[in-house]
Amino acid sequence: MFKVTDNSTELREQQSANECELPIAELAIRSMRSRLGRSSIASHYDKLSKDQKLVLLHSAGINANLLWDYRFEQFSRSQRNEIRHAIIDITNLAHAFEGINLSKEQCYFQPTINSSFKNVSSRLIKSSSG
Repeated sequence: MFKVTDNSTELREQQSANECELPIAELAIRSMRSRLGRSSIASHYDKLSKDQKLVLLHSAGINANLLWDYRFEQFSRSQRNEIRHAIIDITNLAHAFEGINLSKEQCYFQPTINSSFKNVSSRLIKSSSG
């Protein structure tokens, strides 16, 4: 009538099934990329404009003027790793400015110093020099 199962075996099977950390779609994409011999970084890098590649290669410490037209796979392993680090650095830098108004007016903005601050700062300068 009742089926007797070993709970520890059943639990281990569930754990091993849940150990797959990547979604199935990501695994499928990785499989396709390995068949094509390309990584996602290579795919994105090769789509960049010349100016974007120059910035990235310069940040990676690679001679951008000579090598900007290389495909990602043409770089050595160490150069690819340096490019990867440059991508991380530039991405982190971009996050620092996320949500900030980057209009031209912001670049030309010069705060005015009110007269009370001028008076205080001039008194501090006079007192420190005399």
